[in-house]
Amino acid sequence: MSGNILLWQYIASLRLLPYTRHLSDVIVCYDGERPICYAGNSVLVCKVERDGKPMALRVYMSSRNNLTEIYGECYYPFELPIVGFTDRASDYADVVLVDWYEGETLQRVLEQRGEDTEYMRRLSRRFEEYALWQLDQEWAHGDIKPDNIIVNGDEILF
Repeated sequence: MSGNILLWQYIASLRLLPYTRHLSDVIVCYDGERPICYAGNSVLVCKVERDGKPMALRVYMSSRNNLTEIYGECYYPFELPIVGFTDRASDYADVVLVDWYEGETLQRVLEQRGEDTEYMRRLSRRFEEYALWQLDQEWAHGDIKPDNIIVNGDEILF
């Protein structure tokens, strides 16, 4: 993937989903006029629907190793054409389609409710449960940080 492709080009490329090889039935969700998307260091995560079910479309803005091993059949290499400055596809992004989880990031919850001792105690217990569960898995999350943890009430979702 070219280093000079800008984030707006990835977002603009979402309108090309109907022309992809495997994801032509995926519909981008909007908040008013803007697609619901969150940008990380190397991934653009967008809320989409497939067969009426909310899903997360993870658009990789740079090449990543082991996506096939991590995501299996949810991984679609070279799937999304990325529009260039001429509105023509200049490159292709790898994408992953996984379940969408509603909630707030742990970072935002900590900022908003960090003073609520009892709530933080419950959330801490849930995180400990997740950590113990994670230790028993054959795979690792790989990027656990407050912005990658979704909180919905007292539930922690990764």
